Amino acid sequence: MNLRTAFSAIFASVLLLAGAISAQADTWSYPSKREETQFKFGGIRIVKIYDGTRSRGDSGYVVDIYLKDDLKARYRGISFEHIAASKDNELFVGVSNSGAPGSAIIIFDSEGSLQGYVSHEYNRLDYCMRSVSIVRAWYDSTNPEIRFEEQQWGKLRDITIRNCDGKRISIRNLLGGRRSPSVSSDVAPQN
Repeated sequence: MNLRTAFSAIFASVLLLAGAISAQADTWSYPSKREETQFKFGGIRIVKIYDGTRSRGDSGYVVDIYLKDDLKARYRGISFEHIAASKDNELFVGVSNSGAPGSAIIIFDSEGSLQGYVSHEYNRLDYCMRSVSIVRAWYDSTNPEIRFEEQQWGKLRDITIRNCDGKRISIRNLLGGRRSPSVSSDVAPQN
């Protein structure tokens, strides 16, 4: 085998290996385990659950909202990676760069009422990276800087976030002037 053939064989092997690694990193893989993360904001407790022990897939995602110890709402089929609360803990925004389960933005109040929802299928999101299956990078996941911007007298004017290009964008604009675009029946409160 000459040097050129050997180099070609090594190069082809490296490309195949790199392709296999990148394909594995972007698959719909649902682990068969249960994960629960709790967030506390004053008297509000938000519990993000993924339960892959019973059912694999989107139905394993659940968000529970408690006021003190009283369950106010349960949303199936949604999740988030980052969550922020308004100063008075009355409004909450969860955001996600993951295509699983598909929720990009969820907004709810302290009573658990859904105030806004945007899925990754919604056209108003500008992605810096989007894979065939799971990656849906639209905001800066290392430093999202979610801000509740108030007008004079404390009235909420907008909620903003740093997008994946580092620019501050309006979540109100992403909602498209509608209160709850793209809300599906499986994202309704379930007690």
